[in-house]
Amino acid sequence: MIGTSALSAGLQINASNPTLRTNGSVFVDNSVGIGTTSPGAKLHVSGGDSAITNQGSGLILRATDGPNCFRVTVNNAGTVNTASVACP
Repeated sequence: MIGTSALSAGLQINASNPTLRTNGSVFVDNSVGIGTTSPGAKLHVSGGDSAITNQGSGLILRATDGPNCFRVTVNNAGTVNTASVACP
């Protein structure tokens, strides 16, 4: 519901305090742009960084040459690590 602050709404966009909240999954049939109105990829973040701040979490990528997926993380020394994970 656009313009609601009701916690029961499946998707909330609060116009007075620009926030987006959901109480479940949101499915988008096209591309999503954050900071752009014309996304050039399925998820396009413009004008800023993407942050993954939970330790142990990372970016999951599918291998370019096969069916395997890997979580990419970085340690405090800046070393990039990969671990095989189930593909989402």
